[in-house]
Amino acid sequence: MSDDARLIKQWNRLTRVHRRIEARMERHLHRQLGLGVSEFYALRTLSEGVAAGTGLLYLSDLANGTGLSQSATSRLVTRLQERGLITTHTASEDRRSIEIELTAVAHDVLRLGAPLLSQAVEEVVR
Repeated sequence: MSDDARLIKQWNRLTRVHRRIEARMERHLHRQLGLGVSEFYALRTLSEGVAAGTGLLYLSDLANGTGLSQSATSRLVTRLQERGLITTHTASEDRRSIEIELTAVAHDVLRLGAPLLSQAVEEVVR
C-alpha cells in the first residue's frame, strides 16, 4: 500500500470515529440538556474566548470558532438567545458588530455538558 493510500485510510478511520462521537454526543446532549452539538460547541467556543481574556466575542469570532457560515451562526445565535443562554448587544467600538456574552444558565449547561462529551468519547473509543 502506498503512503498516500495509507494516509487516506487513516483519515477515513478518523472521520468515522469523529462522526460516531458526534452522533453519541448529539444523543446525550439532546436527551439530557435539550441541546444539539452545534449549540454546545458554540457555548464552548464562547467560554474559551472568555477564558482567553476577551470577555466578549463578536459574531464573526463565533462563526470562525464553530466553522459555520455567517448566516448559520446568526440562526444559531437566535436559538441560543431564545433559550436564555447568551445575550447580545451592539459593540461600543464598532456599532456594526455584535458582541455575545454567556449567561449564568449557559455556564451551568457547560458544566453539565462537559462530562457528556467525555462520556461520548470514552464510549466510542472503547
